[in-house]
Formats: sequence, structure tokens, C-alpha cells
Amino acid sequence: MRLIKQTIFWLLPFGAHAQLLTNNGAVISSTNGSIVVVNGAVLNQGATGELNNNGTITISGDFTHNAPNNCFGNSAGEVSLNGGNQTIGGSSVAVFNYLELAGTGTKTLLQDAEVGGAYAAPAGAIALNNRNLDLGAHQLTVRNPDPSAITRISGFIISETDPVAGYSFVRWNIGARTGSYVIPFGNASTGAYLPYTATITAAGVGATGYIRMATYPTVTLANPNNRPLPAGMTSLIDVSGIENAPHVLDRWWVLGNGGYTTAPVANTQFTYRDSEWSTGTNTISEPALQLERMTNVWNMMPTVTNITANTLTTNAQPLIPSFWTAAEMFSPLPVELLSFTGERTSDREVQLKWITATERNNAGFEVWRMIEGEEDYAEIGWVAGEGNSLQMITYELPDDNSATTTSYYKLKQVDSDGQFTWTPIVAVKGAGVRTELVAYPNPARDRIMLAGLPDNTKRIVLFDATGRLVRTWNNTSLLDGLGDLERGVYNIGTESADGMTSVRVVLE
Repeated sequence: MRLIKQTIFWLLPFGAHAQLLTNNGAVISSTNGSIVVVNGAVLNQGATGELNNNGTITISGDFTHNAPNNCFGNSAGEVSLNGGNQTIGGSSVAVFNYLELAGTGTKTLLQDAEVGGAYAAPAGAIALNNRNLDLGAHQLTVRNPDPSAITRISGFIISETDPVAGYSFVRWNIGARTGSYVIPFGNASTGAYLPYTATITAAGVGATGYIRMATYPTVTLANPNNRPLPAGMTSLIDVSGIENAPHVLDRWWVLGNGGYTTAPVANTQFTYRDSEWSTGTNTISEPALQLERMTNVWNMMPTVTNITANTLTTNAQPLIPSFWTAAEMFSPLPVELLSFTGERTSDREVQLKWITATERNNAGFEVWRMIEGEEDYAEIGWVAGEGNSLQMITYELPDDNSATTTSYYKLKQVDSDGQFTWTPIVAVKGAGVRTELVAYPNPARDRIMLAGLPDNTKRIVLFDATGRLVRTWNNTSLLDGLGDLERGVYNIGTESADGMTSVRVVLE
């Protein structure tokens, strides 16, 4: 059925059938109770093409949305994918209200998609039923903040792409809600059900807040295994300077958030497969597995390990951007550094501070600095370590620094035997600068941290070299998921009541 541009069609409460539905710019409206059955594909295109669906559209072919809108407006109907293997694609992101997976075969995203509806209080859902949804390195956004917005019988969501292909995220706009949120991940090759559960006990602060999660397995036979590592992670060296991969579970979880001034706190549960600890080059005792979280440093989390259900549970953890895996408690990943910060205390001095939780054969710390415009880092100080310690220790070093441009600092932690590791970099604003937006690392690859955000920042935007808007975020200091952008020069801008500040960055 081919429709004429800018013609408005009303589908009243009765069934309509078509073998191919192509909309070249019309507004097609269906009322509550109407049923449209398309025994083929649906293509929505044209400058004003829209499917204002308040009934049910059943599709046996692929769904493609190319019009410059969300396809369904604020309508509250249902779309049922009732064929075999089907795809959701196109040049624009479609916002389904109620999306049902039916029929046979796997449904695959060729473009980001959203469910829950675009109206003021989204209440739609996605029903997986017995079918699988392959995210295909794209993002599924669930707009409905209710924990029941994703349902299943035996189907699951496939998120198994790694950083090289691009993460496959499920984003859930949960806002300031509590409850048990289950993202029903699974593995396509084995059919294993691998849910991630966040039972939120303390709501986040931010009505537009969201969390998002991706997960992927790695090849246990690789040497070292656990590769590819999450974007931005360079090694799995343990506190003794030895490759720790044989003692680390071959699965990664990538957690992100946005829109919060305070992140929600949750009891979280991760699910793994037996093959991810017991095969290949791994030498793991399953009962000894403990969750590990990396923000800027590794932290071993208190974990309840259930070897019957293959779950790892930790309680009362903030849902902040981080990488997660599990390692044997006897072979932990580096956990000694809790924090490293730098603050300009005057136009002539920067105060550096770092805290360790544990130390083993720690000779001390070299302090390195690079001022914007310089070509490389230079050592500016040495602070002796405590050697061995199981208590928190705070170190401080003042730096005589009157530079008017941004200064970058890092620590080189040196063991008694000469082994060393580098900390993440911190950026400090120049002297005499009231508010300076700083992006680091710069150049960057997949993730950028921001310092100097205005207190009343409303939105963060990313423009390419031509001035085209390519990404937006709510108020957050972590901009991740940049790996799929073309390499080159970009500008980051912050929108606040005081106007806009910006900084230039390079993706390499």
C-alpha cells in the first residue's frame, strides 16, 4: 500500500491488511482498537512521514524509519514484530510506545531505538515474550521508569558486542525511582540467560536520570585472556606487577549513568556462565570470585557468590560510571589507590592529595606534571610510601605553580623492587581563571572527563568541526560512548544560566 505525501489517513476500529506499507510523507492515524496487519515490511519516510498509532500494527517484515522525527509522535499504540528474523533500522530513531516481539527468529537493531512512548508520562513497555532482541552495537532506551517496563517469558536481550565493534547498551530512564530493575541479558550462542539486576534502595537525585548497561564475554583460550579490555583500560596487572587475566572472569559489564546530581544506590546482581571461569587459560576457584569495580582505580567489592545460580551480588553501591568484572579474592586487581585529586588553592600553588587503601612493598610516589603547551610530563616531586599497610593513608604535596593554563598531574607508584604503575591523570585550572572547562584525556578515544563544569549546567553538547551537533548529555562529568564517532577535532559546550563555555578536544 503506497501512500501519497501529506495525505492524512484515519484507520477506524477494524482490521486493515497490506503486503508492504510505504509512507512517503503522510500522517497515518489509527484509533484505539484498530488493527493494521502488514504481511511484509514497513518504510516510513518523507519530511513529514508519521505513524500516529493508537491501535495495533502487526508487521511480518523489517521496520525502517527515515523521516526526521520519532515516527510515532505522542501516540500510545502497539507495534508487534510478528515475522521471522526482523530488523529495526533507518536513519532516524523511532520511539515505540508498546513494542512486542512475536513470531519466530531474532529481532535486530540496525539503529538506536526507544520504547515507552514519547508522551509526558511514558507508560509503554517492551515485551520480549519468547524472542531475542540483538542490539547489534546500538542502544535500546526504555523511557518508562517503572520496573515492569521490560517483560519476558524466555526471550532475552543480546548485548555481546565488545568495544571494538561498539558497546550494545540498554538505557533505562528511571529518574528518581526505587525498585528492582532487571535487564534481561542473554548469550545467543548458548542460550544462557544472564540478567543484570539493580534493586535501587536509595533513589537518585534527578528527574531525568538514567542508568545504562552493556555486557560482553571474552575468549577464555586467549593468552592473555579477558581481551579486548573495556575502552580506556590498558592492562590487568595485579598489585605485584603480574598479568592477572588467568584469575579474572571472562566477562565485562560496562555501567553508565546521566542526569543525576546524586547517583542512585542499589543492591546489584551480575550473572555469568561456567565457561567464563572454568575453561581455557583460566585458573580460577569459583567460590573465591569477588566483584571488582573500576572507576579510576580498581576496588574489590564485598560479594555474595552463588556458584549454583552463577550470580555475584554486592549491596549498597552507587550506580556510577564504571567497569565491572570478577576476580579471585586471592589474586585481586590493584586496589590500593582510593583517590587522587588536585586543587588550585591560590594563584601560586596547587595542592595534590591522594589516598591509599592498601599498600604492598610500596617505596613511594613520583609526582609528574605537564602544563598545557608543554610537550611532555616532567617529574616535580617524590613522596615516600609506607611500604606495607592495610589502613587508609593520606598523602599530600603542594606544587609551586603559577601557570595560567591548565596543568595535568599523574603519579608513578614505585614498588621496592622497581616495578611501577601510573595513576589516571587529574587536571587543574590555571592561575587567575575563575571558571575553566577542562577536558581530559585530550586527545581521547572513547571517554572524556570534564572538570570545571558550571554549578548550574543544564546540558552538555558535542559539535564536530563543521559545527554539526552530534551528541548531547545532561549534567555529567563523564562523556562516554565516543568510540563510534569519526576521529578528528570536536568542541564540547556546556549550557547553563550563565551562558555557554566550551573546550576543544581531539578524538584519535
